[in-house]
Amino acid sequence: MSRVSRRGFLQLTGGAAATGVVPLAGANPAAADGRTAAEAASSHPRPGPGADGPSRGAVSTSWTENWESGFVTGNGDLGAVLYGRPEAPVLLVNNSRLYTSQLAPEKRTIAETAALLPELRRKITDEGYLPMMDWSWEQLQSHGLSPAEAIDYHPGLFLRCALSGADQATDYRRTEDFATGEIETTWRGSAGAFRTRCFASRADNVVVVSLTGPGKAGLTATLTLDPVTDERITPATARGSDWTGFHNLYAPGNGGYDGAIRAVVRGGTVSFTDGALTISGADEAILLVRIDRWRPPGRSDLTGLAASLHRLAPDYERLLRPHAALHGALFDRAGVDFGGAPEDRAKTTDELLSTAMKEGTLNLALLEKIYDAQRYLVLSSSGHLPPNLQGIWNGLWSPPWHSDFSTDANLELAIDATMSANMPELMAGFFDLVEAGVPSWREGARKLAGCRGILYPARMQDQGTYFQQTHDWQWFNQVSIAGWLGHYFYDYYRYTGDRTFLRNRAIPYLKECALFYEDWYVMDPDGTLRSTPSFSYESALADNATIDFAVAREVLTNLVEGCELLGVEHAGVRRWKALLGRMPDYMINTAETAGGTPPPMWRMDGGVPSQPDGTLKEFINPHMYEFPPHRHMSPLYPLFVSYEFAPDTTPELWTAAEKLYEKKIANVTESESHYRMQSSLCAARLGRGDDVWNFLNAMTANNVFHTSLVPSHYDNLNTFNVDATGGIQSVLHNCLFFSLPGRFDLLPALPRALSRGTVRGVLARGRLTVRALSWDLPAGTLSARLESGAAQRLEIAVPPRLASAVLTVDGRRQRLSDLGAGRRGARVSAKRGTTSVELRFDPVPDQPVSRLLSLGADVTVSSTRTSDGDVGASHLTDGDATTRWTSEYADGQWVRIDLGAVHDVNDVKLTWEAATGGDYDIEVSADGHTWSTVKSVTGNTASGLLDYPGIATVARYVRLDLKTRATAYGFSLYEVRVYGS
Repeated sequence: MSRVSRRGFLQLTGGAAATGVVPLAGANPAAADGRTAAEAASSHPRPGPGADGPSRGAVSTSWTENWESGFVTGNGDLGAVLYGRPEAPVLLVNNSRLYTSQLAPEKRTIAETAALLPELRRKITDEGYLPMMDWSWEQLQSHGLSPAEAIDYHPGLFLRCALSGADQATDYRRTEDFATGEIETTWRGSAGAFRTRCFASRADNVVVVSLTGPGKAGLTATLTLDPVTDERITPATARGSDWTGFHNLYAPGNGGYDGAIRAVVRGGTVSFTDGALTISGADEAILLVRIDRWRPPGRSDLTGLAASLHRLAPDYERLLRPHAALHGALFDRAGVDFGGAPEDRAKTTDELLSTAMKEGTLNLALLEKIYDAQRYLVLSSSGHLPPNLQGIWNGLWSPPWHSDFSTDANLELAIDATMSANMPELMAGFFDLVEAGVPSWREGARKLAGCRGILYPARMQDQGTYFQQTHDWQWFNQVSIAGWLGHYFYDYYRYTGDRTFLRNRAIPYLKECALFYEDWYVMDPDGTLRSTPSFSYESALADNATIDFAVAREVLTNLVEGCELLGVEHAGVRRWKALLGRMPDYMINTAETAGGTPPPMWRMDGGVPSQPDGTLKEFINPHMYEFPPHRHMSPLYPLFVSYEFAPDTTPELWTAAEKLYEKKIANVTESESHYRMQSSLCAARLGRGDDVWNFLNAMTANNVFHTSLVPSHYDNLNTFNVDATGGIQSVLHNCLFFSLPGRFDLLPALPRALSRGTVRGVLARGRLTVRALSWDLPAGTLSARLESGAAQRLEIAVPPRLASAVLTVDGRRQRLSDLGAGRRGARVSAKRGTTSVELRFDPVPDQPVSRLLSLGADVTVSSTRTSDGDVGASHLTDGDATTRWTSEYADGQWVRIDLGAVHDVNDVKLTWEAATGGDYDIEVSADGHTWSTVKSVTGNTASGLLDYPGIATVARYVRLDLKTRATAYGFSLYEVRVYGS
């Protein structure tokens, strides 16, 4: 039987291949005006790409026929993408609740197998996981399992435009304004100047489009709706006197969705037919587009939908103003300034991304844009629901992983920064979605596991319900998910101090999770609890996955803390404390726990015998296999999510977690953005800011970002996906400050590349707003303005490794003392209102400005596998990430690069093909005769971008001494990039 990973379970047909563009010629959020003029001037507006482009936005001079690379707008419930050839633009509109169906609701049943759980557990003990899974799958099918059903998030409509005289485009330019939510395209066609503008209104819940042509009466166009091609949908066209639209149905009992497009022209005429409209001789055309989802007992109201469009004034500027005010108030609360050069900020996004890929270096101006873009994307895709896998935008009828709410990393990352990014009201959709699922999850816990409380389903769509399973993805794969979602309920309270939310929403939800834990675990002979069956996300099934107990510990700890604070649930608190006391200790790979005969398990994705190397074990189980190359970082949950591990309170586990982190990043070869984000969160918690920088750099160097700055799931624009949108913001915030109630750490993991900067308007736990945090390491200065929602005692920790630090709080010098966990700082009384923090220290020398030295440099190699095609040595320095060099299939090869002159060299980046090097040295020489080794690598199995910074040497020549291969093929490298000054 084949092993199928979660992606195999969820992936149907479809999926985005690499796409590209074609070049032509309620929680007291911080107010936008709550900062000083100096702070505003330091960070917003930043110089943008000229007077005709937004100061905070994306700009492109390239058009694209791929929706994935189009520019996006959204109001949280409706999303729109504008793309296509200049003379044939396409408007894609989405509604966040559009999911296909094949079954009537009454057929979506949950199997009743709770009585069989003792036998299931016996089979694990006596026969192993695989026989158990075969048997369990048979039982599920015979005890009421719902038939298989593909429920896909799908497009709402494609409106295709044919513009007369718009061909032969020159001066093409499209913009995506993060501050207003407006996307715009301008160009000159064969007949003159054209312009399209579009936004998804938060004020009126409508997509608004303006089309203008060359002068008065210069717009003539035909607009047509694409037919629905998905057999799961029964389409029907509809129209009125001045609108066209559709009334589409899902499977019986599931309702459907209606859409209407109203067109109004200024000058000229417009005529309507089913699914099409024609504009002739107009000065301007305004399109008003809305899609509504309805489900029983509700009813379709297409007439009412069309009437609602008639109540809107067909005036683009008039409709834009209230939307821009609402959108801008959210967006402008927070921002960053990392010191991007004015000349770089003036470049188009095309130019910045192209340079990053060619040189393999993350530009500060590009990082500023990426930060703003991720904030914009979360804002635009958060409404009555949180962002799904693709945010709110999708042009595929069978999207990757159904574009639903995947919750073993993806949804959590998408929302991870919503609080710290100062958009707390946007969490409402997440909380509503989760709570809407609770009744179904209770039914699942009772019927499948015989437990009280809640059990998260295998997948979640817009209603939070539905238990679909396969042989490889059964209900027990999700035991820890509900608790992980609970992290965000309690964290909302930590940020806001909202006791009403704590009492009425966080505590009730966490109690549901705790009830399940009380019934789920079994007792081992030594009195500790066992989780069986158990699953470590997408890698293996075996008893006692570390993630299961890490999540449960956090749920119960937070539940106890919250109930004691409110003075409620006294009996429950006693039970939950007792349950915590019976949980097994985390396990570390030692001579006693590694190697040996593994316990019963079923490996979903690889696995090797464990080694006694001091790493944290993925399962609290002696001798269990480990999964170093696996992309999921779930066993490190206590490090980067719950913050259970700390160097002072759990020193051995902290060290073991860091060792596991190091082992993971040395072995993972996949390029998933969620892996890079989880690893970066680990790095930030460990104080390893340069690791964070390397992960971010790998994303820009390997073509993760579309021109819109929407990220992709993999390198080379493979699979439109928004996992990284919240992740990037959260990672940067965690590098700049770390917070818990009563604790605020300054610059705990600052990358050396960010020696100067400002972040403003972000939130910290403990009811703190960081009005501004500015630093200048070469000048030896740092300042912060913190606004507290209540008077409180606050630990303020200074950045690590600063000499002669002098801390002043509200004008008073503070004595620095040990705060624990390797932190130095002061305990101060922060008043309600503003606290000013100043820090002076010995200047930290700026990193030398590094540039790519090896581009176009001469290369000589030991051999070339000419039978493999065009794989010559010159490709190593040609700046093209798609070309490569391959050696003969033998060990003992070498590469030598001549930089042309002696330079200061500080970094070497290798981009390996799958045929990577196992053991190799990086050597340097000033004369080509005497060589010094600056980096030795042994036992490598990773491919992709491997970065070796901090070399600090002087050289003209760089040589790779390639000793042994990691595969049976030759050594194969895409690029060797040498940096210095």
